[in-house]
Amino acid sequence: MLAPNLALRVPVTRDIPLLPLRKRVSYSKAVTVCIAAKFLWHANQRMFLLCADSRMSGGYALDDHADKLFRLGRNCMAMIAGNDPAGAFRICRNWRKRILASDKEWSFDVLVDCIRAGMDEYIASPLSGDSAELDFIVTGFCGDDLILLHAFIYSKQPRLVEYPFSTAIGSGAHAALAMLNHRQYTASVKRERAIYAIYEAKKFSEHADGVGANTQIMIHGPFSGGDKDTTCGIYLSDAALQHLEGLRQGLFIPPKIPGIEKFPDDYFQGDYPFSN
Repeated sequence: MLAPNLALRVPVTRDIPLLPLRKRVSYSKAVTVCIAAKFLWHANQRMFLLCADSRMSGGYALDDHADKLFRLGRNCMAMIAGNDPAGAFRICRNWRKRILASDKEWSFDVLVDCIRAGMDEYIASPLSGDSAELDFIVTGFCGDDLILLHAFIYSKQPRLVEYPFSTAIGSGAHAALAMLNHRQYTASVKRERAIYAIYEAKKFSEHADGVGANTQIMIHGPFSGGDKDTTCGIYLSDAALQHLEGLRQGLFIPPKIPGIEKFPDDYFQGDYPFSN
């Protein structure tokens, strides 16, 4: 369990700065990656690893220094991807307001109700467009249970899915999850191996269109005590990220296929040219 003095207080709102135009291109896709995975901190204590790039698009602007980890209250976190970042942050603020205002005993059902109500309010708003595609990862704790949810809105249709140990969103999601699957990642992977696996998956996802090179990794853990607005988490330092990159240079699969001996003729059946 993380000590109370390590609890983070992440700002409730984010200002997304508009950078000078680089190209006459509209970034309509979810050019980003966010990854969440359970792991074994020590003994039987499981926590979350949250990893994201810092890229966010908004019309013709592209921001490579955005913070996509959002504090929801009651030690819940959200990460975002999609083509309407302003709408995504509006939904997160809505979730935060509902979670902190709820007087019900904290439970999985209460969290789900807050998430669904926030998405429904966004869909009903005149500010939500028919083409909006939004993805969220939500992590949290209810007693001894770790909650890992993927919430998304496509064509004004909201969905909510629970995952057992890992998920990812954004244009780099498929690449990141493929790498985790290749490493046979599970929720029982211990701390150092888990941190490396998540970092490696994020770097591999950079092959996907639009994923930024900057990397943030946060350890999100349970917290007993404190008020509703307490969030327990620590970020990996720059020194840790540099160390992980050094490890990756030695452990990662080479991008080029090494030399392979020529196949003998009996590896090929039939005569050339091919016939029916």
